[in-house]
Amino acid sequence: MKKFSFLLIVFSLVLLGAGCGEEADKGTPSAVTPPAGEKPTAPDTTVAQPGKSSSEIVNDYMLFTLGTLPGAKVDYEQAKPLMSEEFRTQFVDTMFIPMTYGIQDGPEKIKIIKNYQEAGAELVDVQGYWGGEAGKVWTFRLIMEDGQLKIDGIMFNE
Repeated sequence: MKKFSFLLIVFSLVLLGAGCGEEADKGTPSAVTPPAGEKPTAPDTTVAQPGKSSSEIVNDYMLFTLGTLPGAKVDYEQAKPLMSEEFRTQFVDTMFIPMTYGIQDGPEKIKIIKNYQEAGAELVDVQGYWGGEAGKVWTFRLIMEDGQLKIDGIMFNE
């Protein structure tokens, strides 16, 4: 939670001192690897996400926000309905994406490594890969809002 709070402070400072960022570079696609028992999917382009698992919602969100992933369709307007109302209010420009992921260049592929519950939320850990090497791990926090799971925050380790 400290990293999430720190990220919010850094994000606020960036907004005060920086203009709008540029849209994510589309890069070269690679495989998105879901957890065992789940199939990789292209992002669902419908706004509603009823019946989707937490890892499917995270996968769709990442495909809508990171153009370097295989099957990616960068579309921030499609990503926003996957976010909780509170998290969505922080998305004021495209700088929100690199700030919440803590990266400048997107991964070539991702692997969902763990789904679990903690403190009333569903958490999904995702490993990013650059040049075949494992890099950052993001923890997506999902909450129930209006009867649907929504991403309420992204934490990452260094």
